[in-house]
Amino acid sequence: MNWQREFTRPLMGRCTGHSAALVQLLCDRAEDHPDLARHLLAGLDDLQRACDLDMTGTPEPAIIQK
Repeated sequence: MNWQREFTRPLMGRCTGHSAALVQLLCDRAEDHPDLARHLLAGLDDLQRACDLDMTGTPEPAIIQK
């Protein structure tokens, strides 16, 4: 299965404009599922590393090496 085609793009298309509601739903579910909570926190860490801010505050992509 092509994960990008089957899951990621449809999810992003559906949550556009509703991102706050999606985040709230994920947080609610994460309260009952510790594994989901750990994955969400890891994703936030990846996002923070990827958005390296320059002096003007404009996000710039950064290459994350694992």
